[in-house]
Amino acid sequence: MAKQLIKGPGLGTSEWREDFNLTQTDGVTPQFKVAAATGNTTIAGTLAVTGAITASAGITGPASGTVEYRLTSQLTSTATGTGTSAQILQTYTIPAGTATTAGQGFRIQAWGTTAANANNKTMSLTFGATTVATTGALAANAANWVLFADVFLTSATAQTAVGQTQSGTSVQAASTSTPAETMANAITITMTGTDGTSSAGDITCTGMIVEFLS
Repeated sequence: MAKQLIKGPGLGTSEWREDFNLTQTDGVTPQFKVAAATGNTTIAGTLAVTGAITASAGITGPASGTVEYRLTSQLTSTATGTGTSAQILQTYTIPAGTATTAGQGFRIQAWGTTAANANNKTMSLTFGATTVATTGALAANAANWVLFADVFLTSATAQTAVGQTQSGTSVQAASTSTPAETMANAITITMTGTDGTSSAGDITCTGMIVEFLS
């Protein structure tokens, strides 16, 4: 655990910031940060978390601190098979009730490679029923690609999202969307690959991470 004295806008004159790890029951070790407006916070040993973490009033908001942690890191490569319909290459289900307050949200990133051919390929991220980032159909030839999306609650049943993608040297314009998921329910995030030609292995997803932002 590291502690450092920092200064900056919104933090007052100075404050102590401590970084520490938590171990969840699903085996994921999220990175969890607390910025204390006054005084010091000390945690000795291991803090085990079962279920969702709910931030108290003392550590929410830009003036008093932030809480952010990784929900999942999926690092097993998965490639498309034959066919030309969308295929799920990575998926993660956000537990029901993880985010409940307007302004809370999720940061999603997925990345991978394409086969060395001129076939069209489409890589996309969906949040529930809404596509929040997509490359569209690209003739990506032996290219590295990455998808980014931020999704924030505007209410318990509405969200606002912004997505950005890149494949090789081609950077696609940012896109916005308005998912309408009920956050009291579990929400599924998927990364899909769609081959323009039935050719197994045209798209490979080598990783996806999902972070919770409070």
